[in-house]
Amino acid sequence: GSGNYLNFMATSVTLGEEPAPSVVEEKTVTEILDSPLGEYSTTATVCAYNAQSFLITDGVSYILVYKGRDFARDVNVGDSVEVSGKITTYNNTKQFGTDCTYSVKGSGEFSQPNPRPLSGDDCDTLANDIHVEYVTVEGTLMISGNYVNLSISGANVVGSVAYPIEDLSELNDKYVKFLPAAPFGVQKNILYTNNIIKKKNYLQKN
Repeated sequence: GSGNYLNFMATSVTLGEEPAPSVVEEKTVTEILDSPLGEYSTTATVCAYNAQSFLITDGVSYILVYKGRDFARDVNVGDSVEVSGKITTYNNTKQFGTDCTYSVKGSGEFSQPNPRPLSGDDCDTLANDIHVEYVTVEGTLMISGNYVNLSISGANVVGSVAYPIEDLSELNDKYVKFLPAAPFGVQKNILYTNNIIKKKNYLQKN
């Protein structure tokens, strides 16, 4: 060897066969959540989005498709999308990571389930059992730089709005109600929520 190289003296070289391309296994969202981390594809319905990601469902379970700052926001609620890529974890939950690909296969309607009102105790309980559920939650909005948090009365966890689309600065230090939100992760006592982040999704209460 020389440096970082392993040197060979070859007496002859023959053309070998290239390895077969890997096959991405197709599963439902529910099956992906029940499977080990890996590379999967699925076709599901968009049910929510924010500035950097969107949420899809197979009618039973939900998974986040995170694209980051490069997200073109080119999906709409009700769209049927095919998503393919590696499953990663963030905030203790599985999601499609930034390297995934997606394409819109059609458009349709999606009716959000009736949301469950959350008390402070409910938020603490949910933080220990994270799953996607449509809820309403009230609290005081606290904005600091890029962070949009929610002080929830009676809760030990703090709510955090993930990647809002619109500027919510006019609601800073106001008591508001989310209509509705979908919790999708918790980290360091922060309960993250994903919803269609537009001002019409908030009811200012004072």
